[in-house]
Amino acid sequence: MSKQSQFIIGGIIAVVVVGGGFLIVKNNASYEKKTTTTNKATQTITLGSTGASFPSSYKSGDKLVGFDVEVAQKAAKLAGYRVKWVNADFDGLWGQLDTNRVQGIANAVSFTPERQAKYQFTDAYYNDEAKVAVPTSSKAKKLSDLDNQKVAGVAGSNNITALQSVNKSIVVAPFENRDSATQAVLSEKVAGVVNSGPILSATIKKNHLKLRLLPDTIQKTKVGIVFKKDDAGKKYAKSFNKAFVELAKQGEIEKLSKQYFGYDVSNHDLEK
Repeated sequence: MSKQSQFIIGGIIAVVVVGGGFLIVKNNASYEKKTTTTNKATQTITLGSTGASFPSSYKSGDKLVGFDVEVAQKAAKLAGYRVKWVNADFDGLWGQLDTNRVQGIANAVSFTPERQAKYQFTDAYYNDEAKVAVPTSSKAKKLSDLDNQKVAGVAGSNNITALQSVNKSIVVAPFENRDSATQAVLSEKVAGVVNSGPILSATIKKNHLKLRLLPDTIQKTKVGIVFKKDDAGKKYAKSFNKAFVELAKQGEIEKLSKQYFGYDVSNHDLEK
C-alpha cells in the first residue's frame, strides 16, 4: 500500500472517529436534556384528601380515586408534578397543611373568606351548592321544617357554618366524615344531613339511599385546591391554575364532572 493511500485511509478513520465522537457528544447532550426534562416532570407534590369522601376522594380497592383526585392528578401532571397522597379526616387535613406534612388539600374545598385570608387557593375548577338531605319518609318539605331538630355535617366543613347562619334553630351534629354523617340520618339519629348538593345527589344515586334533597340552597360556593399562603404556595397555585385552563379547554374537567356527579358542575369561566 502506498504512503498516499495510507494517509487517505488514516484521514478517513480520523474523520469517522472524530465524527463518531461528535455524534456521541451530541447524543449525550440530547440524553442529558431529556433526563433533565423527565426529572422536572416527576417532581413530587404531597396533597391531602380524606380517601373516604365519595365521589370527591375515595378508595376503589387499594386505589385512591374520585373527581377531585383525578382533577388534581391531571393538573399536577401538566404542571410537572407527580402526586403523593396523604389521607386524613377533613378536619385533620388543615393541621397537616399547617405543619407542612402536605403541600395542599384537594378534597372539595370551598372558598370562604376565612380560608382565603389564611390560605392560597387556586382558581375554582367547579361550582358547588350546599343542600340538606332528609329520609324519603320525612315530612319535611323545606329547611324550616327542621327547626329545633338535629342535622348532621362533617366536622370542619363550611357547610355547617353556612347552615347555622341561615337557620339558627337547627342543631348541628358534627361527624368525622361524610359516611358517618350519612349513616346518622339513615339510622334516624338525626333529621337530616348537610353537604354539597352534587355530592349528596351522586351518593344517593350510587348507593340507592332512601334520602331526598330539600329544595333550599344553603349557599353557593366555588371549589379549588388550597395551599399555604407563602411563596411556595403561590407558585403551586399559579402552576395549577395554568393547568386547569388547559384541562377546561380540553373538556376534561366537564368530562370528569359528568362521570362522578352525573352532570356538569365544572367552572366554564376557566375557558375564557
